[in-house]
Amino acid sequence: MALEKFTLSTLSKMDAGRINAAFDQAIARCEHDCRDRPALRNKRTVTIKIDMTPEVGDDGNLDSVNFEIHFDDKQPKKSTRKYNAAVTRNGVFYNDLSMDDVYQATLDEDASNQPREVSDAS
Repeated sequence: MALEKFTLSTLSKMDAGRINAAFDQAIARCEHDCRDRPALRNKRTVTIKIDMTPEVGDDGNLDSVNFEIHFDDKQPKKSTRKYNAAVTRNGVFYNDLSMDDVYQATLDEDASNQPREVSDAS
């Protein structure tokens, strides 16, 4: 039986490196978000939480502990800009050519806006 003392330095070696890999993945997600949205100055956070539960023996004394390691990474919420849409009895409709004003007419809707030949007045 090869017992290792549970410390911060041995944490990365536990379970054939799986805990270290989970930590690396959490850091990578935060790094990716920083690269994806560098102008967003909000914090990206990686939290390591260790839950330890005592196991009591038949004599009522502590026999051992069970523990779980949780990794939680948080990035600022992602959202889009605001879009304008019309609501009718048939659903919600948006104008893909004018995302700010669903009722804005576009050149392709009005035949009078088509190019026309201009005669030379001179």
